Amino acid sequence: MAHLDAALALEPDGEGRWRAHADADHESINAMFGGWTVAILLRAVLASAESDAQPSATTVNFVRPVAPGTDVTLTASRLGGGRSLEHWRAELHAADGELLATGLTVLAHRREKENKGVRFNQG
Repeated sequence: MAHLDAALALEPDGEGRWRAHADADHESINAMFGGWTVAILLRAVLASAESDAQPSATTVNFVRPVAPGTDVTLTASRLGGGRSLEHWRAELHAADGELLATGLTVLAHRREKENKGVRFNQG
């Protein structure tokens, strides 16, 4: 398993609930604000989604620093959507339950593009 895959590993902890370890190798200069936090929230959404939808947009709010080397819990829940889009919310909590980050993600069901030979009048 690649190092990044190991750093983003999730363990199921109930419906839409996951456990992870904040890999200290992915700490930036001012704590774990950034890449690892965004990636683990997105991973929780993708693991919770029961579809082949792909991420289209993600917004993350960093509430408190994630302590490197600690265990965290994540929750992901589908807020709604339709045939083409799914809207998800994810939360990252410290082991004591303190909220560390929240995320909103839009997943898209992309259709294959067909070229039907349509020609546009270039008049």
